[in-house]
Amino acid sequence: MSRDLADVVADLDSLAVLDFDPMNVGSYGDERLRAICIELGERDDAEWWAPLLYSFMERLDEADLGSPGPIVHLLEAWTVTARCSPSRYTANRPP
Repeated sequence: MSRDLADVVADLDSLAVLDFDPMNVGSYGDERLRAICIELGERDDAEWWAPLLYSFMERLDEADLGSPGPIVHLLEAWTVTARCSPSRYTANRPP
């Protein structure tokens, strides 16, 4: 049984740039983000969580979230499955 989406959002909101700093001993941002992405990938309501991931990436734009990282893998898998374009969820912000 999957957790309520609000709980997953709270987990995303609790992550900060410092959680992804390799010099920060004891930071587990990568592992926490990977676990959240695995959990989201098991849900069938991507139209709700996909925009949350884009907002998360924008909020933590100074953090190294992986190259490409669990978010990109999750969004790619979803767009292939759903056959839709993620561009409808991206912010109107130049690169």
